[in-house]
Amino acid sequence: MKADILICSNAIFDSVSNQPFKGFIALSHNKIIKVGKGSYDEFIGENTKIFNLGDKLVMSGLIDSHIHFFMGAITSSKYIINTLINAFSEEECCEMVHDFAIKHPDFKRIIGIGWATTSWGDKPLPTKESLDNLPIDCPIYLISMDGHTIWLNSKGIEELGIKPSDRKNLKSGDMPLNEEGEISGLLMEGEASSPFFLRFFTDFFEDELEDIILTALKSITHKGITSFCDLSPVGLNENRPGGHLIHIFDKVKNLINKNSMPCRMHFVSDLKHVEKGAEVEISAKSEFNNPKLQYLGLKAFADGVLSTYTSYLLQPYYDKLNTKGHLNMDKEIYLEKIKYSNNENLPVRIHATGDAAVHEMLNVFEKVNDLREDNNNNNKHNKNKNIPNSIEHIEILNPKDIPRFRELNVIASMQPAHLIGDLKEKYSRLGKERVKWIYPYGSILKSGATLSFSSDYPIVKIDPLRDITIALTHKDPNNPNLDSNTNQAISLHEILKAYTIGGAHAINRSNELGTIEKGKIADLIIFNCNLFNCSIDEINESKVEMTIVDGSIVYKN
Repeated sequence: MKADILICSNAIFDSVSNQPFKGFIALSHNKIIKVGKGSYDEFIGENTKIFNLGDKLVMSGLIDSHIHFFMGAITSSKYIINTLINAFSEEECCEMVHDFAIKHPDFKRIIGIGWATTSWGDKPLPTKESLDNLPIDCPIYLISMDGHTIWLNSKGIEELGIKPSDRKNLKSGDMPLNEEGEISGLLMEGEASSPFFLRFFTDFFEDELEDIILTALKSITHKGITSFCDLSPVGLNENRPGGHLIHIFDKVKNLINKNSMPCRMHFVSDLKHVEKGAEVEISAKSEFNNPKLQYLGLKAFADGVLSTYTSYLLQPYYDKLNTKGHLNMDKEIYLEKIKYSNNENLPVRIHATGDAAVHEMLNVFEKVNDLREDNNNNNKHNKNKNIPNSIEHIEILNPKDIPRFRELNVIASMQPAHLIGDLKEKYSRLGKERVKWIYPYGSILKSGATLSFSSDYPIVKIDPLRDITIALTHKDPNNPNLDSNTNQAISLHEILKAYTIGGAHAINRSNELGTIEKGKIADLIIFNCNLFNCSIDEINESKVEMTIVDGSIVYKN
């Protein structure tokens, strides 16, 4: 068989071995038909495109297994205030909102993302009053940097139709009240913040949506991302909260039909809504089963984030001794819902940032494994070795729980970029001793568990090369004097595997993607240098030179 594309390089990293090798990769249609180290003459036909790359690194396409794509696509657009990350006070945030409103007088609501009290000198959380004082006569919704809190004005509270009495009915999340018994202007976590996302996040740019999506997809391929998973849970039909969001995927289907989809998208639904038999989810898995658009499984939040004291910790917060957070739902609910999902071979991905949340979710996965029915013979078995359940983030971990990831076949899904900017917060919330167990990549890998790296875009921007350097050092370059437990740093080949085969496991496609092997789908990237021969500074300055998806070049620098 002749190759459509033949790639020759002195540095091919296949994500199987630990070092790159000199050789070639032959591609035909969308598959890898040969990976070799000798002669490649037999694969050259009159139409074969040959790339002699010298020392440039060739590797499997990067898989970003944890992003919030639609939120990122929209918040990166001109319709959103996306500069709040640069504000150093509540007042400065309000100034940015005012300036944006002046430039967009026809907008029926103002939406922004990126504010962080850690950038304000760890001052108190904001309230509606500062937004109400602005000369803006429309609802204002400002998403925090971590995406877990909405700061809104009184017009926003009115538009959402929420009342102080609604607080007692929340199953997860919170809407704090002020001294007057009114909603303070914050919606925190879960059901408290979901009305904003579900009702208003997409309705004002419908005509521009396909363009917004394609622009964001192309920018992702420029970074070497060939597959990703959107972990913002969507409703799978109109009878569920957020059910109208499923229609967003019609835009993605249009791109696929026009052969304009430059990478692979996977998505999840909300674990809270799954029922015994998972009929709705099974139907979605059948409907969304295109090689470039697939329904993956379920997502749930075990806890929140450290910044708002909603991470669930084994010990009280260092700077707030009267709390250690809590689980968002009762453990029995997680157990029941995960069992329903896994029984139908649907993976579950659980957000857990605190060490207590991680511990409890590992306990749940252990019980599910023990209870799970074998669909083939109705026998029960103890360990599920096939379904790629994962725990997301793992910002702080009890070292006693590290071996359990491998024992229970639970993927550790982590984001190196969260170390940047979060380190000061970790010291404030956890104290010096517990900081020793933040983002424990090294210990997890040594245990033999599967590690998957990702970005959590748009909470942080997609920049795999930056993330590589962070994982290589386990340091925050913005706070080099703060001890960040550098013995958790890992090597380059381990990082690249976490971004390729680790990511492929997380999206349940390791049989097709994640390594450069004969028979696998031809998703590849080429760097402008060999990263294995680069210093950390040189890695930071490197570029993706080419991205290949399905055997076709979708980006060339």
